Amino acid sequence: MAKQVKIFLCFLFFCSAIVAAQEECTVAVVSGKATIDGRPLLWKNRDTSYLDNEVSYFADGKYEYIGVINTGDRSQVWMGMNSAGFAIMNSESQDLEGDTLDAEGYFMKQALMECASADDFEQLLLKTNATGRETKANFGVIDAKGGAMFFEAGNHTYTKFDANDPDIAPQGFIVRANFAMTAIDTSKSYGQIRYQRANKLFEKFVTEKSLSHRVILRDIARDLANEITNPYPLPFHGQENDKPIGFIRTHHSINRFRTASCAVFHGVLPQENPALTTMWVILGEPVCGVAIPLWVSAGRVPNSLDGEPNSLLNDLIQDIEKQAYPDTSLVRYLDTDILVNKEGRGLFKKLFLIEDKNFKQTHVQMNRWRQRLDAPEKVYKFEANLVNRTAELLRKKM
Repeated sequence: MAKQVKIFLCFLFFCSAIVAAQEECTVAVVSGKATIDGRPLLWKNRDTSYLDNEVSYFADGKYEYIGVINTGDRSQVWMGMNSAGFAIMNSESQDLEGDTLDAEGYFMKQALMECASADDFEQLLLKTNATGRETKANFGVIDAKGGAMFFEAGNHTYTKFDANDPDIAPQGFIVRANFAMTAIDTSKSYGQIRYQRANKLFEKFVTEKSLSHRVILRDIARDLANEITNPYPLPFHGQENDKPIGFIRTHHSINRFRTASCAVFHGVLPQENPALTTMWVILGEPVCGVAIPLWVSAGRVPNSLDGEPNSLLNDLIQDIEKQAYPDTSLVRYLDTDILVNKEGRGLFKKLFLIEDKNFKQTHVQMNRWRQRLDAPEKVYKFEANLVNRTAELLRKKM
């Protein structure tokens, strides 16, 4: 048995070396049938070597849109939503057909500019099947009509997976990591550990009838269980691989040392205004950040999200990340004692106080907006107040 474990761990190390430079994301689409309020959800933990992320507003297409970008690069969008209530994200899937990839960010930007629905996105895929596209990805989308779908898209082909179809998604959700169910070359598949853990968590919350945007942000996006250890409930007093007590390896966990940003898109009911579609974003590693809400209808994003040269909020969260990873010789090992210590205090208590207030104020405001949406300037004012307060509290309390 010990020999088998050693071989398995060596295999994981080998896979890690192969994918070190890749985009490694954990994602899900959720039908409104599976959520507590009947509204669809779209989630992505973005794992990448591009740690400087920001959120930008765009008005260069048929639809206005906002999205997460690499700082300073407005040519690509890595997850976003537009004024029609259409939202999109992806996870890289190198096992799909084709010889080229890495154009997913350009393709998602094009989709946000042009598409109002999941059906529109499928038409874009059909159109580019013939000409070819440099994509090998699982694209997840939701729309204002209740659509919630994954498209496994290679260079010239795609396969659709509908979260509203009980034969495809019996519990109303679909999870992906960095492999496709329609894989052509399984030697290039990876992320199975993250996929299995995320799938298990979604099953739990759907069964409990408690799945919401808040649950995804708080309990799934921040999950730290890995291939060796489940550290819950925190505080974690265990030891991994002869490292200091309480340190846990975040290479195969959902929340990873490479998670540069996280977003959950909270959709609308079919009869509601698409402008109410909300993007909840953590502009950094989830366990070190705070979720904030954004709307396209605000007509812009606060400067602390899209500043020069970097996003202030992203910089503040990266400073917190340095506290959580205090040993620079152990770049993949997080000190969980920083999050929750034996006295029950720590980073989570501070972060969640800020985030809970964001959730509460937004819930109240959304109930008002569902009766009558404010003018763009008032939407922006509400949004900016939450974002700026969050940044100021992170600066003072951390």
